[in-house]
Amino acid sequence: MDNFRFHRELDIPFLQERFGDDPFSAREVFGSFVEMAEHELNILESAKEQRRFSAFARIATRLKQGLEAVGLTEERKKIDLLRSRYALEGVDEDFEKLAEEVIDSVRNKSGLLRIEVQRLDKYIESSAQ
Repeated sequence: MDNFRFHRELDIPFLQERFGDDPFSAREVFGSFVEMAEHELNILESAKEQRRFSAFARIATRLKQGLEAVGLTEERKKIDLLRSRYALEGVDEDFEKLAEEVIDSVRNKSGLLRIEVQRLDKYIESSAQ
């Protein structure tokens, strides 16, 4: 993007390659992800609290495409690890710890992307003037 600078905690090279100088697309993808992630995270937390870990793993997988679209590859890798651990070892203390890490990490990045949406809105509005 020409003048817009993504937050340093995001994968800047990926985002610049993906969105180039199109803040409208970045805003649309980020906004969609934030809405979807909030809903899915609430379901994940509920599944974890109810110890429904097969549902947890399935729901976490639904997040993967969105994570990839916004360049959150570390979070996507954690979900892959979570699913493989569940398939191979079932639920143990390490699985539960990783499940909590996934929730916390995605929630933190989703909050950061929510701020980016606000920044993009301001950038788009100022560019239009």
